[in-house]
Amino acid sequence: MNCRPYQIAMLSAVRSGWEEFSKQVLIAPTGCGKTWVFCHMAKEYADQGLRTLVLVDQSELAFQTVDKMQRAVGLKCAVEKAEMSASREAVVVVATIQSMMSRLDKWPSDHFGLVIADEGDKSICESWMRVLKHFDGTANVCAFTATPWRSDKKNLGTYYENIAFEATLFDFIGDGKWAFDETDDPEVAEQWRRAGLNVEVVS
Repeated sequence: MNCRPYQIAMLSAVRSGWEEFSKQVLIAPTGCGKTWVFCHMAKEYADQGLRTLVLVDQSELAFQTVDKMQRAVGLKCAVEKAEMSASREAVVVVATIQSMMSRLDKWPSDHFGLVIADEGDKSICESWMRVLKHFDGTANVCAFTATPWRSDKKNLGTYYENIAFEATLFDFIGDGKWAFDETDDPEVAEQWRRAGLNVEVVS
């Protein structure tokens, strides 16, 4: 699936950020396709011969990511969670943070070129930090979130070095910079509607 203009802007912003920073955050509202963006990031790294680790905090999100990675960019993922053990030969590993935290001895610290923290607002808690710091000596780390403000007031800036891209829902409606009102993909349209956007499906 082709990226939309704002997703291309997200990818470009993150690429530019890597020139100076190794830990970045991308902030955009729910339903705007952040998962599609990091799928394309994983493909770019795969094309360079580098592996990607996607960290999630729920089993359901792991399987959703596996499905989207295949549909978006044709990459097959291995899953590291509970009774499932990913091969170290896998180009993309999707892992629950709970399982990866207890299996770090399986994964060399330089194994991945890119680490994605989905639901990135949670990623500065102790369990996530243990995993991210295991890999961040050689891997770039990018957190994706719709809600960067934590209830415990912890600041993502204590770990991340750069906000590569930031947009709110208002940027996608009315006269917003990334406003849009039509798509030829019914699934995308449903995502946009759930995000509160008025969208028409066109053929």
